[in-house]
Amino acid sequence: MATRKNKLASDFCRCIKKVRKTIKLRPGVKKTSSAKEAAAIGVCVKAVLQTKGKTLKRFKCGKKMSLKTLKPLKGGASVGPSQPTGAPYQSTDPTASKIQPGAGIQSYYENAVKAPVRL
Repeated sequence: MATRKNKLASDFCRCIKKVRKTIKLRPGVKKTSSAKEAAAIGVCVKAVLQTKGKTLKRFKCGKKMSLKTLKPLKGGASVGPSQPTGAPYQSTDPTASKIQPGAGIQSYYENAVKAPVRL
């Protein structure tokens, strides 16, 4: 049975292999295989590792895949497309309605409209 790190390493290496073939480099960058691989690594770090709350330290792809990560992202929070990256603004006004944790940004805006406005 594969360990969690081995699974993460195989996902990361598979991502690099796929992205390297399809990535389009920025204008002005020489179109070399190392430039394509560097861009693919950046895309896959964001897509595979940071969604799990990890940052890249060292990796090796091939027959013996290995992946070393640094400490988790600040606060251990995951950054991904399905999660909001920042907390919504919370008022210090005691009369403002309280936001339930995990209620999402939609309920925040609904409650913000109902909150009394002071002039």
